[in-house]
Amino acid sequence: MALDLLIVAFGVFIGIQVSNWNQNLENQRIANKYIQRLEGDLLSEISGFQQTINYVNIALSHANSAQKGYKVPSSELNIDFLISYYQASQTFML
Repeated sequence: MALDLLIVAFGVFIGIQVSNWNQNLENQRIANKYIQRLEGDLLSEISGFQQTINYVNIALSHANSAQKGYKVPSSELNIDFLISYYQASQTFML
């Protein structure tokens, strides 16, 4: 009788351990999927931020060129001033 009880208790213990092991493997698999998705999302965000930085740098360059145009007589201004003025006035829409 005691041996039967010991065998059953050992069987239950092993069953619980296997169940916990399987659950841990499933949790790790789910975590890895989330990590992969987050990595993709972060790479996408980084790309978007880089595009925004590039856009702002171009607009800043045009703004600097337009600002220089204010320091020269209007008779010396050309189409480049108008282009820079226009480009500097653009807003970035998300």
